[in-house]
Amino acid sequence: MIHVAIIIGSTRPGRTAPSVARWVHDRAVRRADATFEIVDIADYDLPHLDEAKPPMMGQYNATHTNRWAAKIASFDAFVFVTPEYNHSTSGALKNAIDFLFAEWNDKAAGFVGYGVNGGTRAVEHLRVIGGELKLADVRTQVALSISSDFRDGEARPEIRHEAKLRTMLDEIVSWGEALKHVRPDERLPDIARPDVEAVVVNQWTVGSPERQQAVVDAIAAQWAHRSRPEALISFATFTSTDGDAVLTYAQWTSDTAQKEAIDAHRTTGFRVLEDEVPGIEPSGPVNYELYRSFVPDGAPPRQPGSAIVVVNIEAAGAVQAREWIDEVLSALGSEGEPHPGLIAAHFHISGDGTQILNYAEWVSERAHRDALENGPTLGIGQTDSPHWRNVQNMPGVTPAGLQRYRLSSLAGAPAG
Repeated sequence: MIHVAIIIGSTRPGRTAPSVARWVHDRAVRRADATFEIVDIADYDLPHLDEAKPPMMGQYNATHTNRWAAKIASFDAFVFVTPEYNHSTSGALKNAIDFLFAEWNDKAAGFVGYGVNGGTRAVEHLRVIGGELKLADVRTQVALSISSDFRDGEARPEIRHEAKLRTMLDEIVSWGEALKHVRPDERLPDIARPDVEAVVVNQWTVGSPERQQAVVDAIAAQWAHRSRPEALISFATFTSTDGDAVLTYAQWTSDTAQKEAIDAHRTTGFRVLEDEVPGIEPSGPVNYELYRSFVPDGAPPRQPGSAIVVVNIEAAGAVQAREWIDEVLSALGSEGEPHPGLIAAHFHISGDGTQILNYAEWVSERAHRDALENGPTLGIGQTDSPHWRNVQNMPGVTPAGLQRYRLSSLAGAPAG
């Protein structure tokens, strides 16, 4: 069952939008195929857009932005209630929409407009905006007239609008259910699945969001012109939230099968990316094997906006790598309460034992940033505990950096 927000798109004193939203909600809650909630943008005290970085990067710093993002991320679809001001929607609603990006992606949207001409031109603008945000807008809309559908400043729509509202909600629920299965954050690869025996990771430093997108497009183009090897279980492409890196994570049935498949497909391998996108710096491919995983008791579920944090560590050899990972898990297990926001941590060791990769899932980038403030070395745990001191001071093991990512695409089996 999907959860639908009915968004009040006006903050003007004396506004009539709340009564329109209540009219929609009173009829929507009679349905048994979805849940509905009124969301008033006036309750979030959003200033004019004040985030330094583009919302596509997902690096929200302000408290009001993170609060707004968390709310919008919790919904599967939206009904926008909008007035029409000067042939467009309200500035307040446009501003609230502009604060976010990923939280809107791959969700359904419908519109209830009101004005002299039923708010139709405001809805036209919102449809264009929604397209850029990967919102799937349904065809049917409700257009309420100020002259015939309001009395004494309150919405009193004529009975004829109820059929349109029912049809629009039917479409929203149908599309919203379908889109739940295509949202990237709900299709992350299952890192701990038992049939995976080999993992291959490629990382590229790209230097700019433009080159990052070019690399993603090049990878997608190569997949369009090659058959998927039977031994390949999944292939995930991730983009860093700072626009500086791309990572691919491939799961294979075995190391031998992976090498045979690469040899067979060498003419269409991913090495040519450096030729297609000049200026990028590759790191890899590196063959890994999953060694151990940690899932906190009561770990939160994956949700839209989940962040993947990849931590790279250099080790003197496989023995030191295993000892270090074992100590990390002992430290995590000794803590009374897991850090809020950590979903899971999956520790990999390279085939030659000299590299450790921690693929960690967090509910959001903000949750991981908060963790870094409490544990500046690893981003988790208490740095003054004996276990964590052992982790930080173990000889032959050196941190080599971390990067935060979001899933861009997944070919093959999702989490299951």
